[in-house]
Amino acid sequence: MDVKGIFDHIVQATNMDPIAVTVWLILTTLFIWLNKEFKEQYRISQDKTTKINDSSLLHYSKILKSYYTNKHSNNNTAEFFSFVYESLPYMDVALMQEVLKDLEDICMSEEEKLNTIGKKVLNEVKNIKEENKKWKHLKLPYDLVFYVKNKLKPIFYPIIMSITTVYIGTYFMLILFNSDDTDLNALKLSAIIIMFFLIIGILELMLTNKLKWISIPIIIINIGSIITLLLQTSIEWVSLTFIFLVFLLSLVFLFTLGTKVKKVKKKKFFYS
Repeated sequence: MDVKGIFDHIVQATNMDPIAVTVWLILTTLFIWLNKEFKEQYRISQDKTTKINDSSLLHYSKILKSYYTNKHSNNNTAEFFSFVYESLPYMDVALMQEVLKDLEDICMSEEEKLNTIGKKVLNEVKNIKEENKKWKHLKLPYDLVFYVKNKLKPIFYPIIMSITTVYIGTYFMLILFNSDDTDLNALKLSAIIIMFFLIIGILELMLTNKLKWISIPIIIINIGSIITLLLQTSIEWVSLTFIFLVFLLSLVFLFTLGTKVKKVKKKKFFYS
């Protein structure tokens, strides 16, 4: 049976209009794809957290080993501080700030710094280990609720996010495309596609930490111009041209002023 035959069979079985069946098939396909993507992103996020904790514990173990070795003798404090500096990128932001403050404190002796930092790192290791084991000792009913929630989250989080996205997207489309003007609907559809790829690009820049603070107002203007375009009730070329120019200029400013791009890399790219 070919695709058309399967489609006709679905239309007959559901007793629905072919257009309605097409819409439902698109929504179902979108739901399945979104569910897969959300599930994968959640898994990656969890794996990243676990990997960060494992790396942190590995570096903290070196600090603690040197800490207890030098606690009473202070024979090799240079090794201890070397391990501390190597571990800074793996520390929690709050802990890193505290450790840096201790390292830069000229009023503290090396022995005081060793003891203070060693104890803080030890407490951080205890916190990480307690976080991993906290569900092994449940106190009913409060802890049990959160235990069940965390166990079910990997299953229901992608489904809930997918349903919410499809529902909001469908509702948004029904509101937007209530006009009989084909050109206006085509223009709005193009704007939605542009906004979709723009949001993906912005999220990618955010996840890779390539956005500057100055990019926030630029992004607001950029997305705001597209939303303004979507709210148009008729095609007026003067206003559309102005909105397009605002969008284009904000896009140029976003990628020239709002992103962290090293000039050295650019030169290497162009002259290689």
